Amino acid sequence: MDLESWGRHAPAPVIYINAAYGLEAERLKALDPSHIVFDTTFMKLRWRDPALFSDAEFRKKLCDLPAAKILRPQDEFVDTVAVDRFAVDIGASLILSCGPEHEHTKLYPESSERNIAVRPVLTGYVDEGLLEIARKVRPIAARPVDVGYLAWRATPWLGRHARLKVEIAEATRRSPITTTLKAHISLDPTDVRTGDGWLQFLSRCKAVIGVQGGASIHDPVGHFRDCGVKYLKDHPGANFTDLEQACFPGAEGSLDLKCLSPRHLEAAAMGSCQILIKGDFNGALLAGRDYIPVETDLSDLDQALLQISDKSRLQEIADSARRRILENVELRYSDFVEKVALQCGPYAPASDAQQRPDGALIRHLQRRDRYLTRRVRFEVWLGQRPRLRLFLSGIRKALTKDGALQPGHSNKTAP
Repeated sequence: MDLESWGRHAPAPVIYINAAYGLEAERLKALDPSHIVFDTTFMKLRWRDPALFSDAEFRKKLCDLPAAKILRPQDEFVDTVAVDRFAVDIGASLILSCGPEHEHTKLYPESSERNIAVRPVLTGYVDEGLLEIARKVRPIAARPVDVGYLAWRATPWLGRHARLKVEIAEATRRSPITTTLKAHISLDPTDVRTGDGWLQFLSRCKAVIGVQGGASIHDPVGHFRDCGVKYLKDHPGANFTDLEQACFPGAEGSLDLKCLSPRHLEAAAMGSCQILIKGDFNGALLAGRDYIPVETDLSDLDQALLQISDKSRLQEIADSARRRILENVELRYSDFVEKVALQCGPYAPASDAQQRPDGALIRHLQRRDRYLTRRVRFEVWLGQRPRLRLFLSGIRKALTKDGALQPGHSNKTAP
């Protein structure tokens, strides 16, 4: 997992604190950390819990801590002003950005003025779990699905680049070539799979279609998003052109954010041949060698789909991408964490024994992290089993109705 990579590869002990269950600056100070990483999950609070994210007193307490503070925001097409202001207020040392270097000043103008370092990183890397699973994969010829794709319908206010995720799926389903293939193409959010379920899906597909991650519209304070949500509520049948004119006219192309995504790494590692809209992919994949390229207007999509019938060609491309991804140490979380540690520099904790981190506090936080990790894993596991989730929900409703789960209710028999 992305979060677990810090604890697995950092050159010093790592303690996780889940902000959803409370984030006290005093406890952070008592730990006397050398580095504080505000990972992607925390940075999403800028729209999930803006009150906590914008709390001025909390930010001041963070600013007073001598630790190096590292931000890893992602989703840098929206609400970047909030990230920029947070970085300045807490005295951040480093922002790990998925945007290209030529967009960093646009994304984080205040941070750039304050000389807060902004460094380019990928949206995801290869972890040990994927390396282990990918040691042995099915050959192309043994896979039952000819072409697959599972994705969500990207919100239109992310721009035309993000809409390509929908357009390539719809064009593939319409293609006369697809009628001769066994295809599994879905934009139904209930069909999206994560974790092992996603890797199993990839292992069944000879080929998968796809697009670089990112967006082509910069929405720095979320105005385009808010307008879009309201407009679609008032005009549920509106098309993209109507929405664009109503909410973000002229904004297309205001952001050049196109990047390699974890999906591309996972598809390559699992030995699926990728049919992708042509792009740079952060230099990790080369068109024609590591994937079958398709033009942005999808004019040559049919020709690309025709190549699925050539199993030896698919195997050649899939093998090339797999070697390129798995053998490149710069695409691994271990390398990512090591480079972040080097960029931030050393920090010497207090030498006074009375000011050293509280061992009992550390143990308490570690126990809480283990509990929360197991809880989250169970919730993810349960989320992948809708029938079981529905069954358990029915039991809970029945118990609540009978009073068994009501506050203060006791199951003990009266004497």
